[in-house]
This record gives sequence, structure tokens and C-alpha cells, in this order.
Amino acid sequence: MENSNKNSENITEWFGIGQDNDDNSEYESSLWTDMPEFVQDKKEDSYAKIIFRFENQNDLDDFSSLIGQKLTNKTKSTWFPFKKHRQDLHDKFFYIDEDASNET
Repeated sequence: MENSNKNSENITEWFGIGQDNDDNSEYESSLWTDMPEFVQDKKEDSYAKIIFRFENQNDLDDFSSLIGQKLTNKTKSTWFPFKKHRQDLHDKFFYIDEDASNET
């Protein structure tokens, strides 16, 4: 028990937990100068959100075929009509090797 208390004291010392960090705040602020501002794009809102509950696997399977989408007991959400939740990264980002594009 005594050894674990020493370890926690060392950790708080290392990370400055529970200490007055006025000396560090100026330094920490300087690390963020000239950094680009982070802007989170708003997610697309849906018109309605409805929760369905199924008594058994047959009911889930019937509903799944009715809407034409694969649903399992692990499915948390889906769009109707079907919409990808995430775009593949290769659809969004790509790399162009400028050296290779100049060679023909």
C-alpha cells in the first residue's frame, strides 16, 4: 500500500496534477500559436428518428426484407432509403505523386 502511494505521488509530480501550473500555462499557450482552427462540420440531420423493437428473429428478418436492407441483432441504426454511414477514405482523399505525373 505504501509503495502504491509513492507511485501515485510520483505520477502527480510528473504530470503536475494538483499543482499550481501558472509557470506552465504560458509555455502551453505558446505551443498552440499559429495552429489552424479546428472546425467540426455539422452532421447531416435526419427528418425523423424512430426506434423499432422486435420480439424475435423472424420479425427482424421480415422487417429486414421489407425495407431491403440486411439487419442483424447487432445493427444499431440504418438510413431509409439506404445511405452509407461513412465514405471510404479513398473516395475522399488521394495522393498525387508530382514527380510521377511529370513523367510521360
